[in-house]
Amino acid sequence: MPIVQVTTNITRIIGAPFLKSIAALVAEMTQKPEKGVVVMLNPQHQIWYNESDAPLAHIRFTSLDMAASDHAHYSSKFANHFHEHLEIEKGRVVVEFHSPPAENLGKDGTTIAELRKQS
Repeated sequence: MPIVQVTTNITRIIGAPFLKSIAALVAEMTQKPEKGVVVMLNPQHQIWYNESDAPLAHIRFTSLDMAASDHAHYSSKFANHFHEHLEIEKGRVVVEFHSPPAENLGKDGTTIAELRKQS
């Protein structure tokens, strides 16, 4: 169950088609079903980075069983996607990776670790 939280200072309306495009991108990157990808968008934040308030996206990407060796590839995919769809410069797409243990992620009233035991 990959989770993508995007915080940005973009003020224009970013609709569901863009959120769906992120879900599709993450499903492709992780080889997990798109229906299990959670995407949250937090627009219109005040963000200052590299002496500028130019458009920026901070992405917190959480996914179980994510290898650190994939981080650079994922970062590149996110940077390209945000540049193509929102015109954010690639150098202003910041990605924070998290790969918690299955015991630390809950779903359906239990944890992923417990759900895995049942299957």
